[in-house]
Amino acid sequence: MHSLTRTEDHHAARSLTGVVAGLVIWALVNSQLTSFSAWVVAIAAIPPGTRLYDAVAFFAYDTPKILLLLTLIVFAMGVVLIRVPMYSNAAGIIPVVEALLGKGAAVGILTVGFLFNALFN
Repeated sequence: MHSLTRTEDHHAARSLTGVVAGLVIWALVNSQLTSFSAWVVAIAAIPPGTRLYDAVAFFAYDTPKILLLLTLIVFAMGVVLIRVPMYSNAAGIIPVVEALLGKGAAVGILTVGFLFNALFN
């Protein structure tokens, strides 16, 4: 059985605190997307009920939502790649990620994973 040293325990607590804080911020931003969309169309002074109003409202809501979801997925995969021992060998998981998500997503996930590793190790 492996016992954590005081430094490892502090490091784990700091990592967990950062992840929880990031998820809380993510949830708060995500919960405000409807208000943000309404604010954007109000600022643009587009008459409600028109196709332009609907298009701008849709764009202002969905673009940040997609970016938030992609950020969450990339961060989660980075954590899995670095923290889960089975996947800590990134070279072994690259073909799997490329097959599932494409080459660009694999590069992004690996980059975030290595940055996560550099920040929290």
